[in-house]
Amino acid sequence: MGTNVLIIGGGAREHALAWKLAQSPRIGKLWCSPGNAGTKELGENIPRMSGERWFTQMQEIAERDSAITIVGPEAPLADGIADLFRGRNLPIFGPTMAAAQIEWSKPFAKKIMQQEGISTPRFMIVKRDGDSIKRGVEGLGGPPIVIKAPGLAEGKGVFICKTGQEVENTCLEFDIARLLQMSKEVVIEEYVEGQEISMHALADGKTSLLFPASRDHKRLTPDPTSPNTGGMGAYAPLEGVMLDPICDNIVKKVLAGLAYRGSPFQGLLYPGLIQTAKGISVLEFNARFGDPEAQVYMRLLETDLLDLVESTINGTLGEIDLRWKLGYAVCVVLASRNYGYALHPPFSGLITGIEEAREIPGVEVFHGATRLTEIGELVNGTGRVLSVTATGETLSEAHERAYCAVGRIDFPGVQFRADIGRSIH
Repeated sequence: MGTNVLIIGGGAREHALAWKLAQSPRIGKLWCSPGNAGTKELGENIPRMSGERWFTQMQEIAERDSAITIVGPEAPLADGIADLFRGRNLPIFGPTMAAAQIEWSKPFAKKIMQQEGISTPRFMIVKRDGDSIKRGVEGLGGPPIVIKAPGLAEGKGVFICKTGQEVENTCLEFDIARLLQMSKEVVIEEYVEGQEISMHALADGKTSLLFPASRDHKRLTPDPTSPNTGGMGAYAPLEGVMLDPICDNIVKKVLAGLAYRGSPFQGLLYPGLIQTAKGISVLEFNARFGDPEAQVYMRLLETDLLDLVESTINGTLGEIDLRWKLGYAVCVVLASRNYGYALHPPFSGLITGIEEAREIPGVEVFHGATRLTEIGELVNGTGRVLSVTATGETLSEAHERAYCAVGRIDFPGVQFRADIGRSIH
């Protein structure tokens, strides 16, 4: 009898995790809530219930079917789903609310980095009103400056202000109810330039295993003034990154700091780094797999993902041999019309060409905002619709395969970047 798994989430990250788990010889039943049209091909989708009833619904399924639960998005972790499950002795992959605070509270993350001696850009923590923000900007020497909303903002809570007018605009445009609901404080951070690096590490409370470095492309377009998004593409591995110093000076330090404070971290720790002329610094910490980073990691991972998940939950990561396939992976995100802007009204249209894209060697397509109509037609939703991934012996080969596949897929209003794996931003 196989091991049953319940995945919480409905994006391309969750489809990629389900895709990899389905390859395990030990997998039993697979559920995804709410899932999408892609996860439906691998198991059963469970519609999300409203409010707290969703957690109760997930708990009942996990208990009834003796399932391991994997949490994809950050919001359920911030809301304490791991605490609820562990309180009932249900196995769950994801940190407690207190440990996940490393992501959902930027002031907390900055303070712990400062206290643990982890390199991070200079910062100030101020009240969230406009006057306090302006004084904080002045205290760090004025623009260019970075203003960070402390709560969860789906990767879009960072505002780079290069002029005083942009600071004014940010103060006026802050959506207090949405971006700042979890804190009364704002982080003001010095603006630093360099190449961003995405790192991932499994942690079981005692041991950590570091993944190869990857790179996400946050901007909607290659234009550095274009909107910040949840991620328009990624590739791995990223060459020239020394992993041992990152493990010793960042990952182990923050994990030790959390454990010392009574919140040992179990799950996936994702430090977002920047390589500057002065060295590597931490821009932020996340408490779950990145999206689209998870998509490229799942294409390259050789070790059974189910083994990794169970070892993380059981505290036996030290017994795992983490192996990776040779070569590279590139992920190109296909987004819906107007994605990346404040107002992108719901719009759906017929998606075509996915099966033709999958015929290209090394290509797999992961679903994000997709659904099936009552007559079985595949249509897109709002946001990031598909993650087209490709592997190759070289980065160039993976890049070419990915964009060849992109050229076979279409839906009304599709937009994507043409430089994933070529650009550094």
